[in-house]
Amino acid sequence: MSWRDRAACIGKPIDWFFPHGKNAPAQKARALALCSKCPVSAECLADAQSSCDGGIRGGVSLTPKHSTDVLEPKRCAMCMAAFMGSYRAKFCSDDCRNDARRESWVKAKQKARVA
Repeated sequence: MSWRDRAACIGKPIDWFFPHGKNAPAQKARALALCSKCPVSAECLADAQSSCDGGIRGGVSLTPKHSTDVLEPKRCAMCMAAFMGSYRAKFCSDDCRNDARRESWVKAKQKARVA
């Protein structure tokens, strides 16, 4: 039997562990309360630290590796596509981020030529 089979969160709604929207504070509180009683929270946290996509694991609120906050609906600054991102996220993908950098670099080069 794996540690996951003994976890207190088995069968609970996944939304509790990825707080979002108006219910985020309640979802987070519910998940943290459940984790505090879990017999395998140490194993869960150790697993999360090596492979975490964010959310609440092992009694700790973790963020995705390239994020600093809970994910929320956003619009890409480059292509205007809808995506879920942290408050700092501006682009929906690496391609859009790279396109924006390239565009900025070209504008800077053109400006330097004029000066």
